[in-house]
Amino acid sequence: MKEEWKADITNDPNDDYNLVIDLKQNKNHIGRLYIHNEELFLRLYSSSKHIDVPAKWLENILKGAEEELMSCRKED
Repeated sequence: MKEEWKADITNDPNDDYNLVIDLKQNKNHIGRLYIHNEELFLRLYSSSKHIDVPAKWLENILKGAEEELMSCRKED
């Protein structure tokens, strides 16, 4: 079975509905990119097995994530 990787932009109801990017591997939610204090963070969720994230795929996601998420932040 071929690995399927997706990055979906969504709102975080726990953070004033600001935009985040959810990372999925074969439909499993494995992580999230989000902005906190004007900085981009990658949160990986615990798993009982290793998850090997393709570097080129992640690099492509990260290239636009900070700018895209930051530009959509709600004014406080």
